Amino acid sequence: MKKILKNSVIRFWCSSLLVLCFAVILISVGFQQAFLIVENHLKSMYVNMLQRTVDSFENDLTDIESISLQIANDTAILNMAAKEKGQDDYIVTAIEAVDRYALYVSYQSIDLLNNKQMYLYYPNTDLVLFQGSYYKTDIFRAYVEDEWGEPWEEWLTRMQETALTYPDYQKTADGFEYVFPFSGKLFGDREGTIVFRVSGSAIASKLKFTAADSNTEAYPVAILDNTGELIWCSGEGEFFSALTLEELDSGYLEKNDISVMIAQSDSRGWYYVLLVPMEEVLSEFMALRNMVILLVAAALLGGTILSFVVSHRNGKPINEVIEALALGADDAQEYSYRNLGTAVSEVVRRHASMLREAEQNKTSLQKIFFSDLLKAGFGNEEQLKAAAQKAGLEIENQVYQVALVCLFAENDFASADEQTLNDAGVLLEIVRNRLHEAADGMVWFYRKNYNTMAMIFSVDHLETDVPQLVHETREWLLRECQVEPAWGIGGTCHDLLLIWRSLEEAELALQLSSRKEPVSMYRTELIDSNDFYFPAVAQERLEECLKSGQWREAREVLEVLETENCSLRNLSRSQFIRLCRMFADLLNGVWKNEGFDEVILNLNELLVEPQIRKEEYFRRLKTFCRKICNDAATQKQEQRGRTVDEIREYIEMHYREPDMGLSRVGSEFRMSESYLSTIFKEQAGVNFGEYLEKKRIEEACRMLKDSDATINEVAERVGYNNVRTFRRAFVRVKGVSPREIRQEG
Repeated sequence: MKKILKNSVIRFWCSSLLVLCFAVILISVGFQQAFLIVENHLKSMYVNMLQRTVDSFENDLTDIESISLQIANDTAILNMAAKEKGQDDYIVTAIEAVDRYALYVSYQSIDLLNNKQMYLYYPNTDLVLFQGSYYKTDIFRAYVEDEWGEPWEEWLTRMQETALTYPDYQKTADGFEYVFPFSGKLFGDREGTIVFRVSGSAIASKLKFTAADSNTEAYPVAILDNTGELIWCSGEGEFFSALTLEELDSGYLEKNDISVMIAQSDSRGWYYVLLVPMEEVLSEFMALRNMVILLVAAALLGGTILSFVVSHRNGKPINEVIEALALGADDAQEYSYRNLGTAVSEVVRRHASMLREAEQNKTSLQKIFFSDLLKAGFGNEEQLKAAAQKAGLEIENQVYQVALVCLFAENDFASADEQTLNDAGVLLEIVRNRLHEAADGMVWFYRKNYNTMAMIFSVDHLETDVPQLVHETREWLLRECQVEPAWGIGGTCHDLLLIWRSLEEAELALQLSSRKEPVSMYRTELIDSNDFYFPAVAQERLEECLKSGQWREAREVLEVLETENCSLRNLSRSQFIRLCRMFADLLNGVWKNEGFDEVILNLNELLVEPQIRKEEYFRRLKTFCRKICNDAATQKQEQRGRTVDEIREYIEMHYREPDMGLSRVGSEFRMSESYLSTIFKEQAGVNFGEYLEKKRIEEACRMLKDSDATINEVAERVGYNNVRTFRRAFVRVKGVSPREIRQEG
């Protein structure tokens, strides 16, 4: 075998085969990656199409909600709601309400309302305002039963409900409807109900997705609410109903050879699901891939034969020379090859140095991440995921639990000596390594100070529960190191944004640990039932959510506070009043509005009753907080609109300057380029670059028609340094060349 390998023909052939195989493998991998890129591009295209369509769909729903709010706050509509038949100026008020309602309805341009199925019901007069006229309910019954297929008794019961409830979306026979009950008072009884019906045909037209072939049938689409309940689908709903919340939250999955694209709205939490049969979409690419495989196989076979011929031609003379030289030598010399060990060692050394530096940066980012996480420093789930990805952390788990360990509970932090600090650092590292191994890596660590460390466990991936892990670690630490620290274990948490609550519980359990009970598990018996619950981290979190208009996150905090103060604690009147004062101070700092005093009076009227209705207080508080969030979101949208108007004015003044672009405008308005691009597209409906380019080309058209300036001069005057770039932009915008425009003029 050794003699065969020394043969030059074999060596040349092996070298050629290695090069050939490398090239074939590289080409094969390249083609495979190209196909993967095409497949991923198609998936990404459908995902982006779905997201853009969902954004448009959600904008229509937001417009429906906005119109409902405008109608409900209109003076004429409210005056009619308060009227009863036979009163003075009843007819005048009714006509004025019809005119105002027609003004709102007739000029709306919402795609989802192309059928104009909108009506307003007045329970006080039992009349329905529909299509510019009033209908008695017995006449309007024909629409309800015959056209919409809704049982009359159910519809009438719904409309005559007196309690004022939240606006909500309700499923109908072929679509859904938005029901907006309103009243002239903030917390009064219902005085009217506005209903916007969205038909299935309008939804299907809005959410229509097909392949490039126009003859292809539209792909199935469905809308599910935040609990996974099916609201509407374009076909059979069994597949959509079988999707779990875990699958919906994944954003994308493959199921039954179907690619399932999922987008979720931020405001309502609805899931929009698109089913795409990727095998059908990629059928042509599959045929191309099979052809490429055959060609690669043929190239490999032909290359093997050709390389052997060439190797034999070049290697045989060398064999003859070596044999001739060997005849005159006493000993056969072994072949020697250059040693690449030094170069490889240098590469390995540099690579190890880069890995160490990257690991150090990642450690710092993880410390910052856990510090912000436990202090509720993330405004929403997107910020949380972005920070976790930057720190190299996986946060796809569902259930978490916090535990705290305190080594020397009686030590004074300020007077700790150097030896104590060193001992604490070593012991905490021992605890960290032990728990990391026992939990199979499903645990994060954050050192609060020299003496205390927090542990965040991923409970849904643990084989052993957290209390047992802690007890086993405590016994091991006592046996091996003769140290018995104090432990506190909080409750489980299903949302990382609320992990601060589990930390609060762990700290409470840690405070109550003792020598007899070194491991303290949080339980409701530990709660001081005579003291209200409103920690600083919850105050900061609630205030931030209200200021930024994040109602869903604010509601989660309020529900935690309601559970703690109404269900788990037995607050006295004075304690609950103190809690309410803290709410009032917080809301006063967030909402600057003339109606604030009226809202506070509405909340405080519950406090003077003999028996305080705490659940009713939190219901009213949630309603007011939702209004604050809606106002904040509206103000933010209006501010964006004003900013984009200012940007347009700035472009109008400086578009002729060559350095005019996204970077310059971002620097001028003190915002990042990505954020500027996002809000400009959102408000103007066109990309910044396209807007600037169109502005320059329009001015260039005017100059070409009205002046004798050359094309080069025109390009320079409208901000282009390169005439070739100007020509390409001109054709892209106008479809013709500058010369053709001049000839037309």
